[in-house]
Amino acid sequence: MSIINLTPHEINIYNADKELVMSVHSTGEARCATIKTEIGKVDGVSLFETTYGEISGLPDSSGEGIIVVSFLVRQALPNRVDLFSPGELIRNEAGQPVGCIGLSR
Repeated sequence: MSIINLTPHEINIYNADKELVMSVHSTGEARCATIKTEIGKVDGVSLFETTYGEISGLPDSSGEGIIVVSFLVRQALPNRVDLFSPGELIRNEAGQPVGCIGLSR
């Protein structure tokens, strides 16, 4: 079974013991259209309402592997059992994400 990464960056996947299992390079990007509408201002700060639309960059399910996408894309298509998102983040000493523990659906 293969893993296809459609996030905009490489994903380092660790096991539960926080040992690196694999790195999966990005091969494209699945995105959810975003529409932001300004609904007001508070003390000069714009307030927006965000709605989400069509998914782009996502192939039909092939049944031959899993596809890693953002949480937002995965939530927009709950019936796609081949879609996963990065699991719990692992951060370095500076607090920057360096990988994830497994994949989540």
